[in-house]
Amino acid sequence: MFIILSGVAIIVRLRWNFRPKSNEEIMMATLRIDSAHELPVSQVSLDGVLPPDKADLNCKMYNCFDIYRCGSDERHPNKLSIYLHPLSQYTDETGASITSSLSREFVEMYYAIAQSEYYTSDPENACIFIPPIDMLNQNLLNVRRTGQLLSTLPYWNRGTNHLIFNFIPGTSPDYSTAIEVPHDKAIVAGGGFSHWTYRSKFDVSIPIYSPLVKETKVKSESEGVIRKWILISSQTKIHAEFRQELQTLALSNPDFLLL
Repeated sequence: MFIILSGVAIIVRLRWNFRPKSNEEIMMATLRIDSAHELPVSQVSLDGVLPPDKADLNCKMYNCFDIYRCGSDERHPNKLSIYLHPLSQYTDETGASITSSLSREFVEMYYAIAQSEYYTSDPENACIFIPPIDMLNQNLLNVRRTGQLLSTLPYWNRGTNHLIFNFIPGTSPDYSTAIEVPHDKAIVAGGGFSHWTYRSKFDVSIPIYSPLVKETKVKSESEGVIRKWILISSQTKIHAEFRQELQTLALSNPDFLLL
C-alpha cells in the first residue's frame, strides 16, 4: 500500500524541492511544454512483436509486483525510486508515427516526477517505471501498436513494476471502464474504473484532471454566492443496476438531483 499511495502522491503534488542533479537529470529538467514536440525520433520495428497479454485481473502486489526492486539503494533504503523511460517520437520503418503528440497533462506529470526527489536515472535501482507513451486518452491511441511498443521497452518484463496513467479509457461512443491497451502486469492509475475492472489493492483510482480547472473561477459563499448544487458527476453508459440505485436515492433524498 505504501508504494501505491506514494504513486498517487506523485500525481497530485505539482511542486518539488530542487536538489543537485546529474547530467541526465539536468537534461530531463530542461523539458518544457514547448519542447515536448521536438523530441528525438526513435524508429522501432513492430513486425513480429507480440503485444503484452491483456490486463491480468488477478494481479495483487504479491504476485504481479517485484517488491525486491524497492529499497535497493543502501543509502536510502526506504525511499521510493522512479525511473522515467526517455521520451521519444516513435515511428515505424516507413516513418509513420506510432504514438501521437504528447498532451500537456502528460508532460506536466512527467516533468513533475523528473524534478522530484523520487526520480532516479539508474533503472537498475528503480522501484517504479513510467513508460514514455502518453496513454491518458485512449481515443488517440492505436491499441495494438501501443501494446507492441510497450513490449519493446527495456525493463518491461510483462509490465512488472510499471505504472500507466490513463484518464479516458475506451473509445467513443462506447467508452470502456479500463484502458484497453494490453498491459499485462502493469499498474494502472486510471479515472474510469468499475467494480469489474478495478484490481483492488493494485490499481490506483484517480480523478480526471483538466488544466481548464486552473482557469475556472468559482465564487465562494463569502462573496455572496450560495450554490445549492456543489458537485455534478457525469456518468456515461452507466450500468442499469447502478442507475436503478441512483433513482432510488433520488426519490428518498430531495437534495439529490438525477438528470
